[in-house]
Amino acid sequence: VLQRPLPLPARPCPLLTTASLFLPPPPPSSRFLVPHPYSSCLRSHRSVQPLSIRLPCSAPCPFAFLSLRLGCFQSHPIHPGMKSIDRKVLLPFYCALYVFALEYTSPALSSFISPLPDAHNFGRAALKSRCGRRDPRILEANQVLVRLRMKTLAPHTVGPESNKNSGGGNSVLRPHGAVSATAPFTSSSKLMNQRVEDTQTDDVNATFALGKELVRAGKTNEAKLLYQEALLRNSGNGKMWMKLFKLHRSQGSLEEARSSVREALRHNPCNAVLWQAWADLEKDLGRHDAARQLFKKGIEANPRLPSLYNSWGRMERDLGNVQTARQILEDGLKQAPTSARLLIALGILEDVEGNNENARHLLLHGIQSEPNNPFTYQAIAMLEYKLGNVADAREHLRRAIACDRDHSMSWLSWARLEENLGNLDNARTVYSNACKSCGGRGTANLWQSWARMEEQQSNDRVAIDIYKKAIAFFPKDAQLLVEYGKLLERRGEIETARRMLKEALKADGSNIYVYQCLGRLEASQFNYEQARVVFSAGISAAEAQVQSMFNFSRSSESGRSKLDRAMADLLHTWAIFEEKVGNNVNLSRSLFHRAIGCCETEGWLWRSFAEFERRQGNTLVARHYFAMAVNNEPRDGLNWISWSQLEESMGESHRASFYSRRGAELQARQQIRQALGDSRKPLMRLWNAR
Repeated sequence: VLQRPLPLPARPCPLLTTASLFLPPPPPSSRFLVPHPYSSCLRSHRSVQPLSIRLPCSAPCPFAFLSLRLGCFQSHPIHPGMKSIDRKVLLPFYCALYVFALEYTSPALSSFISPLPDAHNFGRAALKSRCGRRDPRILEANQVLVRLRMKTLAPHTVGPESNKNSGGGNSVLRPHGAVSATAPFTSSSKLMNQRVEDTQTDDVNATFALGKELVRAGKTNEAKLLYQEALLRNSGNGKMWMKLFKLHRSQGSLEEARSSVREALRHNPCNAVLWQAWADLEKDLGRHDAARQLFKKGIEANPRLPSLYNSWGRMERDLGNVQTARQILEDGLKQAPTSARLLIALGILEDVEGNNENARHLLLHGIQSEPNNPFTYQAIAMLEYKLGNVADAREHLRRAIACDRDHSMSWLSWARLEENLGNLDNARTVYSNACKSCGGRGTANLWQSWARMEEQQSNDRVAIDIYKKAIAFFPKDAQLLVEYGKLLERRGEIETARRMLKEALKADGSNIYVYQCLGRLEASQFNYEQARVVFSAGISAAEAQVQSMFNFSRSSESGRSKLDRAMADLLHTWAIFEEKVGNNVNLSRSLFHRAIGCCETEGWLWRSFAEFERRQGNTLVARHYFAMAVNNEPRDGLNWISWSQLEESMGESHRASFYSRRGAELQARQQIRQALGDSRKPLMRLWNAR
């Protein structure tokens, strides 16, 4: 762009500035200053004054001086970290000034508007460069470029009466909001401000619509780039920052997600929603202390945001800090006494703690505050069901669905209620109506729950038909494909089952459970080498995820717990496979050790390792591993019973008798707890594989 010939304009170029694009002509001085994009970065350094570019205003065209010199006021040295000022950073800035002059300085230059796409491409290249993705200086330099897009600076025709001072009666092309040299500054500023506000509103709406379409088409990277460019024009748009943050999280780019929300809060320090997004990220990673600090920051920014108290209170409740959770939720209700979200959260907390009357009072208050909130009706329905008031529970679920026919949780609760009561025909009717919600396609959870009910009733053909319909609506749902594949494998339809599991891997290659199911299938068909390949690929995928999360948050151990458990399951399956099929004891033992390294507190894993050593004749080692299983899960009766069998074989009848009685006690208690159900999930299905 800079090498193209440029004819000299007929009049001097007006003042160029990154703060306001249209200003009155400069004062009759020999030089003026243009703020450089690096100036805000340099202000943080004590010994450096704001960096500027000096442009001679008396010249007929400023681009005779594009070899601009960078300097500082009072001859202060440039910060050592700023030495890498190269064309990747400055070229977009120069191109922006170039295109602006082409459009503004003279009507004769209107034919040179074509460099604008080239300049825009320079800016995109800088943003995509290795250093440009995270360097705020490049982003700030590109702000000048993005403001000069055709939508904002599209020229329009100005009539003769509006151009009397230009020396001619013919219409000329000028940018929107441009005024004559003699027009007062205030009128120019008002026109420009109004134009910028209207354009920003249109741009934001168009960006959201286009970004939604790109995500729906699977072009997530293009959507991220779109949001990044839009944020250059309007860095104060918190909603757009949230869109970008969610895209990073959905792709597993946790470091980029954290960086984006940190940058968003630099521009929007009073946006409590952004503070909560960051806190939820740290909470999900198990960094609870950091999450608490961020929740406090969010409350300082906006103490009336109910979702902050709700998310923080739920975190404390899940950690077992019931009193702290109750205090947080009560503080939130003091700020927002009519918030149904907080009333539901506190009501559920009281319900789990056994305070049924308090829970009912809070939930009824929530219904009075928001009578059309389906979550409140669903919550009080669960309370009434646990108290044995089935008719009231069913009525509340009907009201919830009347408020929102797409509320899948209410549909699922109603269907599970009928299923638990043995009303299978009613449950099928509810499932059928539920799967017609959400635009006629239902949700994957509803379809899968319906199929599992039929499978549990031995209606395999009906379950297969349900899975087929569900997959037609949700062809990329990995869990749906896995469950369908497992059903087909049990029925002996191996090829179709294998195809479903491979489709699940294509849909979600990071799902470790899919590798485990596919490896088991290959092993059952005596494809031992293929099974090893699948197991190895699953371990590699799990290790890659663990390493990525480790690099992102070295202090977060519990944040990787789910991934560690999935990896331990896969290693355990592989170890059992090698023992039974390959008779490779050393490899099996090595895999057991790796599984234990992933989850040292899993009692069932220690028990399985102990039984393996017992089969190999290492009774003392097996005794030690049984002790580890009991120490980690002392309430698991199966650990005690297995240990008693080992002691019996070693001739320790007294120990064996004690361990056996203890195990029988614990198993009886566990059966009672299962019969009563989980107070938090009263409608959870107790799945027993046939």
